[in-house]
Amino acid sequence: MTETWTSDSTGHQVAQVTESFDWHHPWAPYSSGLSDVHTDWMAMPIGVFGTLALIICAALYLLRLSPDPDYQNWARTAAAIAGIWTLFCSLVAACLIVMTLGMTFDDDNPAYDVRSVLEPGGWLLLLANFLAVQALLHVMSRRGDTRTAAA
Repeated sequence: MTETWTSDSTGHQVAQVTESFDWHHPWAPYSSGLSDVHTDWMAMPIGVFGTLALIICAALYLLRLSPDPDYQNWARTAAAIAGIWTLFCSLVAACLIVMTLGMTFDDDNPAYDVRSVLEPGGWLLLLANFLAVQALLHVMSRRGDTRTAAA
């Protein structure tokens, strides 16, 4: 993700930071280079770990096929967690897409506006989320078919 800041008073870009995910130091913050202006560096590890959690939840949803009610409860819990993550990810993605198209938002310092744009890795994270959600929705929509066929 690349973040740029423009000055509200001049309209000129005053800083730009390109953030990336580092497996060795996932929680290392990025500096914007401006005093009282902070990057959204936590979006990187939250996005990566959230995507991993979504993929795991999608795999755990297969426990719904078990005849054991405890496993079926785990599957429902996994689906609920996946749904919450998907809602959060959709809201963040909508903001990022709007900013990619040129919109800026007020920053934590009122003298600046921020614009965040996804780089290729960010788009791949969104694609991974989309594919995992599509797989979950596909399996959920076919749930009745599986029980009918087994009966």
